[in-house]
Amino acid sequence: MRSLLSQLVAARKLEAKRQELLAGAAAAEERAAALAGRASAARGELRETLAASGVGVDVPLAELEASAAGAGRRARELEAERERLIETRGALDARLESAAAEARSGELRLAEEGIRARIARALESYAELKVAARLLEESLAVHEAARQPLVLRRAQELFARITDGRYQRLATPLGRFELSVAAAGGVGKVPQSLSRGTAEQLYLALRLSYIEHLAGAHPALPVLMDDVLVNFDGGRRWTAAGLIADFAATRQVIFFTCHESTAKALRGAAGACTALSLDVER
Repeated sequence: MRSLLSQLVAARKLEAKRQELLAGAAAAEERAAALAGRASAARGELRETLAASGVGVDVPLAELEASAAGAGRRARELEAERERLIETRGALDARLESAAAEARSGELRLAEEGIRARIARALESYAELKVAARLLEESLAVHEAARQPLVLRRAQELFARITDGRYQRLATPLGRFELSVAAAGGVGKVPQSLSRGTAEQLYLALRLSYIEHLAGAHPALPVLMDDVLVNFDGGRRWTAAGLIADFAATRQVIFFTCHESTAKALRGAAGACTALSLDVER
């Protein structure tokens, strides 16, 4: 504020100086006009003198020469005075331009300070909004994690194991009936944006969790799976086979596959299991 006030005072001083220079220029123009009038009067007097002299018949030649010399001196004086006035006016114009430039510079500096202040306020507001948005996101994540159903929590554990910890959060966003999958420290995304293999791993985790917590599901009922590991890569196929083997410890699992790599992974994970080969005649 002190800087703005000092700049305003300087601008007012420049304006006063500008008015003073304008007044000086006007006075110089008046003096030039007066001198021009005097020169015109002198020329008229000379003409009258020559006309009255009768081309030098009645007036002595020496007097005419003296009058001519005096008129010449007066003309030279007037010309010199005119040159000085022109120089003075040029200097005054230059000073006026400089004063105007300084005044404009002061206005631009004031405008720049105003813009800087607005930018600072905008940055401060942006920072506040950014922090508020981050806090809101964290609060929503905590709320979703605390209120998600037991089925989703168990599916989240299984999905994290299958993906070797890459995807650690599985939730239903507040106010929406859809799944959201997020990597560690990442932004949540819908299952449709996952690759086919990762999406099938998510659905397997959800299926196992749902069967574990299904109310009224009798343990004697078998679970049928038809090549659900076909689109898994090698590491995730073995991890998923281990989860299925753990699941088979409490209920019967019948797994159909036509891939030897899948059968090998299941035999390696389950240990004791019954393997049947079906030969289909063509």
